[in-house]
Amino acid sequence: MRALEFYSGIGGLRCALRRAAPQAAVVAAFDINNVANDVYAHNFGDRPRQSNIERIPLSLLESMRADVWLLSPPCQPYTRQGLKLDANDHRASSFLALMGMLAQMMAPPDYLLVENVVGFESSLTRSRLVETLRACHYQVQEYILSPVQLRIPYSRPRYFCLAKRGRFATQPAEPHSVLFEPPPLGQLPTYEDVVPEPIAAFLDPEDCPDMAEGPSGLVPGPNAPPTDDPTPVDATGDRLRPTLRAHKSPHSADCADPGFDQFQPSVDFGDPTSSVARDGALCTEAADGHAGGAKHRNLKNANGLAGTRDRWRMLRVPVKTLAQCGNVIDVVAAEGRRCNCFTKSYTRYAKGTGSVLATRNTHLLQTLESTRARNVPIRGDSAGAGNAVGDDVGSGVDRRQCDSDGGSGGDAGCNGNGVTPGMVEALREMGVRYFSPREVARLHSFPPGFAFPPHVSPRQRYLLLGNSLNVSVVAHLLAFLFMDPKDQSCLDASQLLASAPLASVGVMACSDIAQ
Repeated sequence: MRALEFYSGIGGLRCALRRAAPQAAVVAAFDINNVANDVYAHNFGDRPRQSNIERIPLSLLESMRADVWLLSPPCQPYTRQGLKLDANDHRASSFLALMGMLAQMMAPPDYLLVENVVGFESSLTRSRLVETLRACHYQVQEYILSPVQLRIPYSRPRYFCLAKRGRFATQPAEPHSVLFEPPPLGQLPTYEDVVPEPIAAFLDPEDCPDMAEGPSGLVPGPNAPPTDDPTPVDATGDRLRPTLRAHKSPHSADCADPGFDQFQPSVDFGDPTSSVARDGALCTEAADGHAGGAKHRNLKNANGLAGTRDRWRMLRVPVKTLAQCGNVIDVVAAEGRRCNCFTKSYTRYAKGTGSVLATRNTHLLQTLESTRARNVPIRGDSAGAGNAVGDDVGSGVDRRQCDSDGGSGGDAGCNGNGVTPGMVEALREMGVRYFSPREVARLHSFPPGFAFPPHVSPRQRYLLLGNSLNVSVVAHLLAFLFMDPKDQSCLDASQLLASAPLASVGVMACSDIAQ
């Protein structure tokens, strides 16, 4: 099987293809982003073609004889907070050009997968996509799916279009509708019945030394449970076979990262009077006066730090951010089972860009939520008594708003209005911190060996991950897309991808994605 990747980003589509069809070969990838191409080349060895997709000649596409096209076109024309120019947005023109060339091909691909944000399904671009596919005699199925449906504690609903020059293994009851449940790969739970794994399973170890001792398995708060290696899909794409393996040895050498110390922070972390020591270093206040929750700059890197305590301090949410945006920051606990979508603006803006983690005193989460609702101060230790641990431990920020697109309109409303001193104190007592890039990558189901080059800064890593996709969801869809409709045995298996998202995530060592 020969594949082409369009808008390849950091390689999420290729990771998913490897899981769904290990025998497939990517004959070419295309992306205009230079840093994304650096990450792609770092992981796969070959660099995407950095050219304007509109200028790809039809003859080149024909000569590549691809069996499958994987496409994740720009989402900005369709996002809730964008201009909603749809097909009139210049960022949609390359995708529309590809559809035009597809209609002219003598030997078009047998399969296509298209991914985009929620909102694309009601766009003119989508209408043109489906019209083109049906005119080219493709069968089409469309979905809006989230990693939560695969028991991953991560809410990131996205639109997917599957197209096949042949019959699907199963046909939906309403063939021309956008579906909200995964295709029937085994006994997947319904969306209402799904109980995701705890967030703790996706967190960094608290103590992962720079040398070769390996992770201790600890996280701030509870211990992280064991995780498993990726679930492969066999060469025919007809069955997902979970391969559950034990947690890696705490004495493994996987923490040794030759690039770990190559990106040195340009600040003195030993100075207790510095803003970094006081407020954390990932986001310091901007020079334009928009403190804390507004637009941040001076993103530093924790890679050059020697101690674990310093690395966790680097992820701390600045106090000024809490004071400006304490009423809108989404806070989750390690025991929780869902967090908000991480966008490209995570750590740059506070509102609607992703959750932050409470590392202690998680009983205050319920109190924080009720205080936000009433806008009254939190009083002492007696308030919020009890344990706020449940299926969805968090501060109650509306996830539908946070999940609906891949960007952020900024923190225009984060001016401190509605933030009480009690809220700020509760957030400080909970020790809220940002998720690390490694943790965000785990929630996106990137495989254990995935890595960023040392020169890619933390802010760039968040941006690239925010523009990426969930590997497990795409692998699931590709496995269904490649199924032989004559083989119904795969639809009766009970241990397919639904067995556990942790079988899709694996243990990412310190060398995989440094903070």
